[in-house]
Amino acid sequence: MICDVCSSPTTANVGTGYTAAEFRRLVSMGFQPAENIIARGEQAIADWQMIVAGSSTGWLLCPTCAARAGRYIYKPAGSGMEGLGATESWNSVVAAAASQTAPQSSFQQPNETPTQPPPPPFIPSAPVKTEARLHGFAKGWTIFVIVYCSAVIASMLPHLSSGYGNLIVPPLLCVVAMIVGLAKILKAKAHGLWIMIAACVGLILLNGSGSGNVTVITGGGILFVFLTWIFTRKQINYVRKKET
Repeated sequence: MICDVCSSPTTANVGTGYTAAEFRRLVSMGFQPAENIIARGEQAIADWQMIVAGSSTGWLLCPTCAARAGRYIYKPAGSGMEGLGATESWNSVVAAAASQTAPQSSFQQPNETPTQPPPPPFIPSAPVKTEARLHGFAKGWTIFVIVYCSAVIASMLPHLSSGYGNLIVPPLLCVVAMIVGLAKILKAKAHGLWIMIAACVGLILLNGSGSGNVTVITGGGILFVFLTWIFTRKQINYVRKKET
């Protein structure tokens, strides 16, 4: 005679019998299968529980398994043997059910290697595009020029309401365009430099213009454009469009 849980040899004197209903109650209370079934994973345990749920004959437990079962339903050794039937008959039921519900999973011998399903095909994920930005000294220089140009605009705004507002608006728009170009460069956009160059050309054309005793002087734009190109050319490709 062998144990219907762990297949260890046992006898009617030391073994303990549980009816099918009693064993189903044991499992519902938390009784687990043998370690070799637990080691095969959740699917093997589920297969074993399906067999327990569909069983109609009693279960013979060895002293070790009976000790575990006794935590839920205690029965003395040698009891419950009536109505168990032949142990070999029950084992054949187990083997047949295992072959139908989980082939080569729950009731393989310990020295057999379980058949593993093939791994799913590897599907590479699409590369995540990250927005390029300036860093280091180039970033610090660009922010400095933006702040400087913003200060220039702030100093020009109070004069818009004066009688020389028509002289201030054109260079003011050029400085605003300079800031727009710098913002593009801060995001590593090469066309930002061309916006700065266009604004600088506008400032050059406006330099020396005036009305009466007031003369517009716009200087420094060329220097800012040149230094910005020097400091950012290693991080931004101004020569050709970056390949994608």
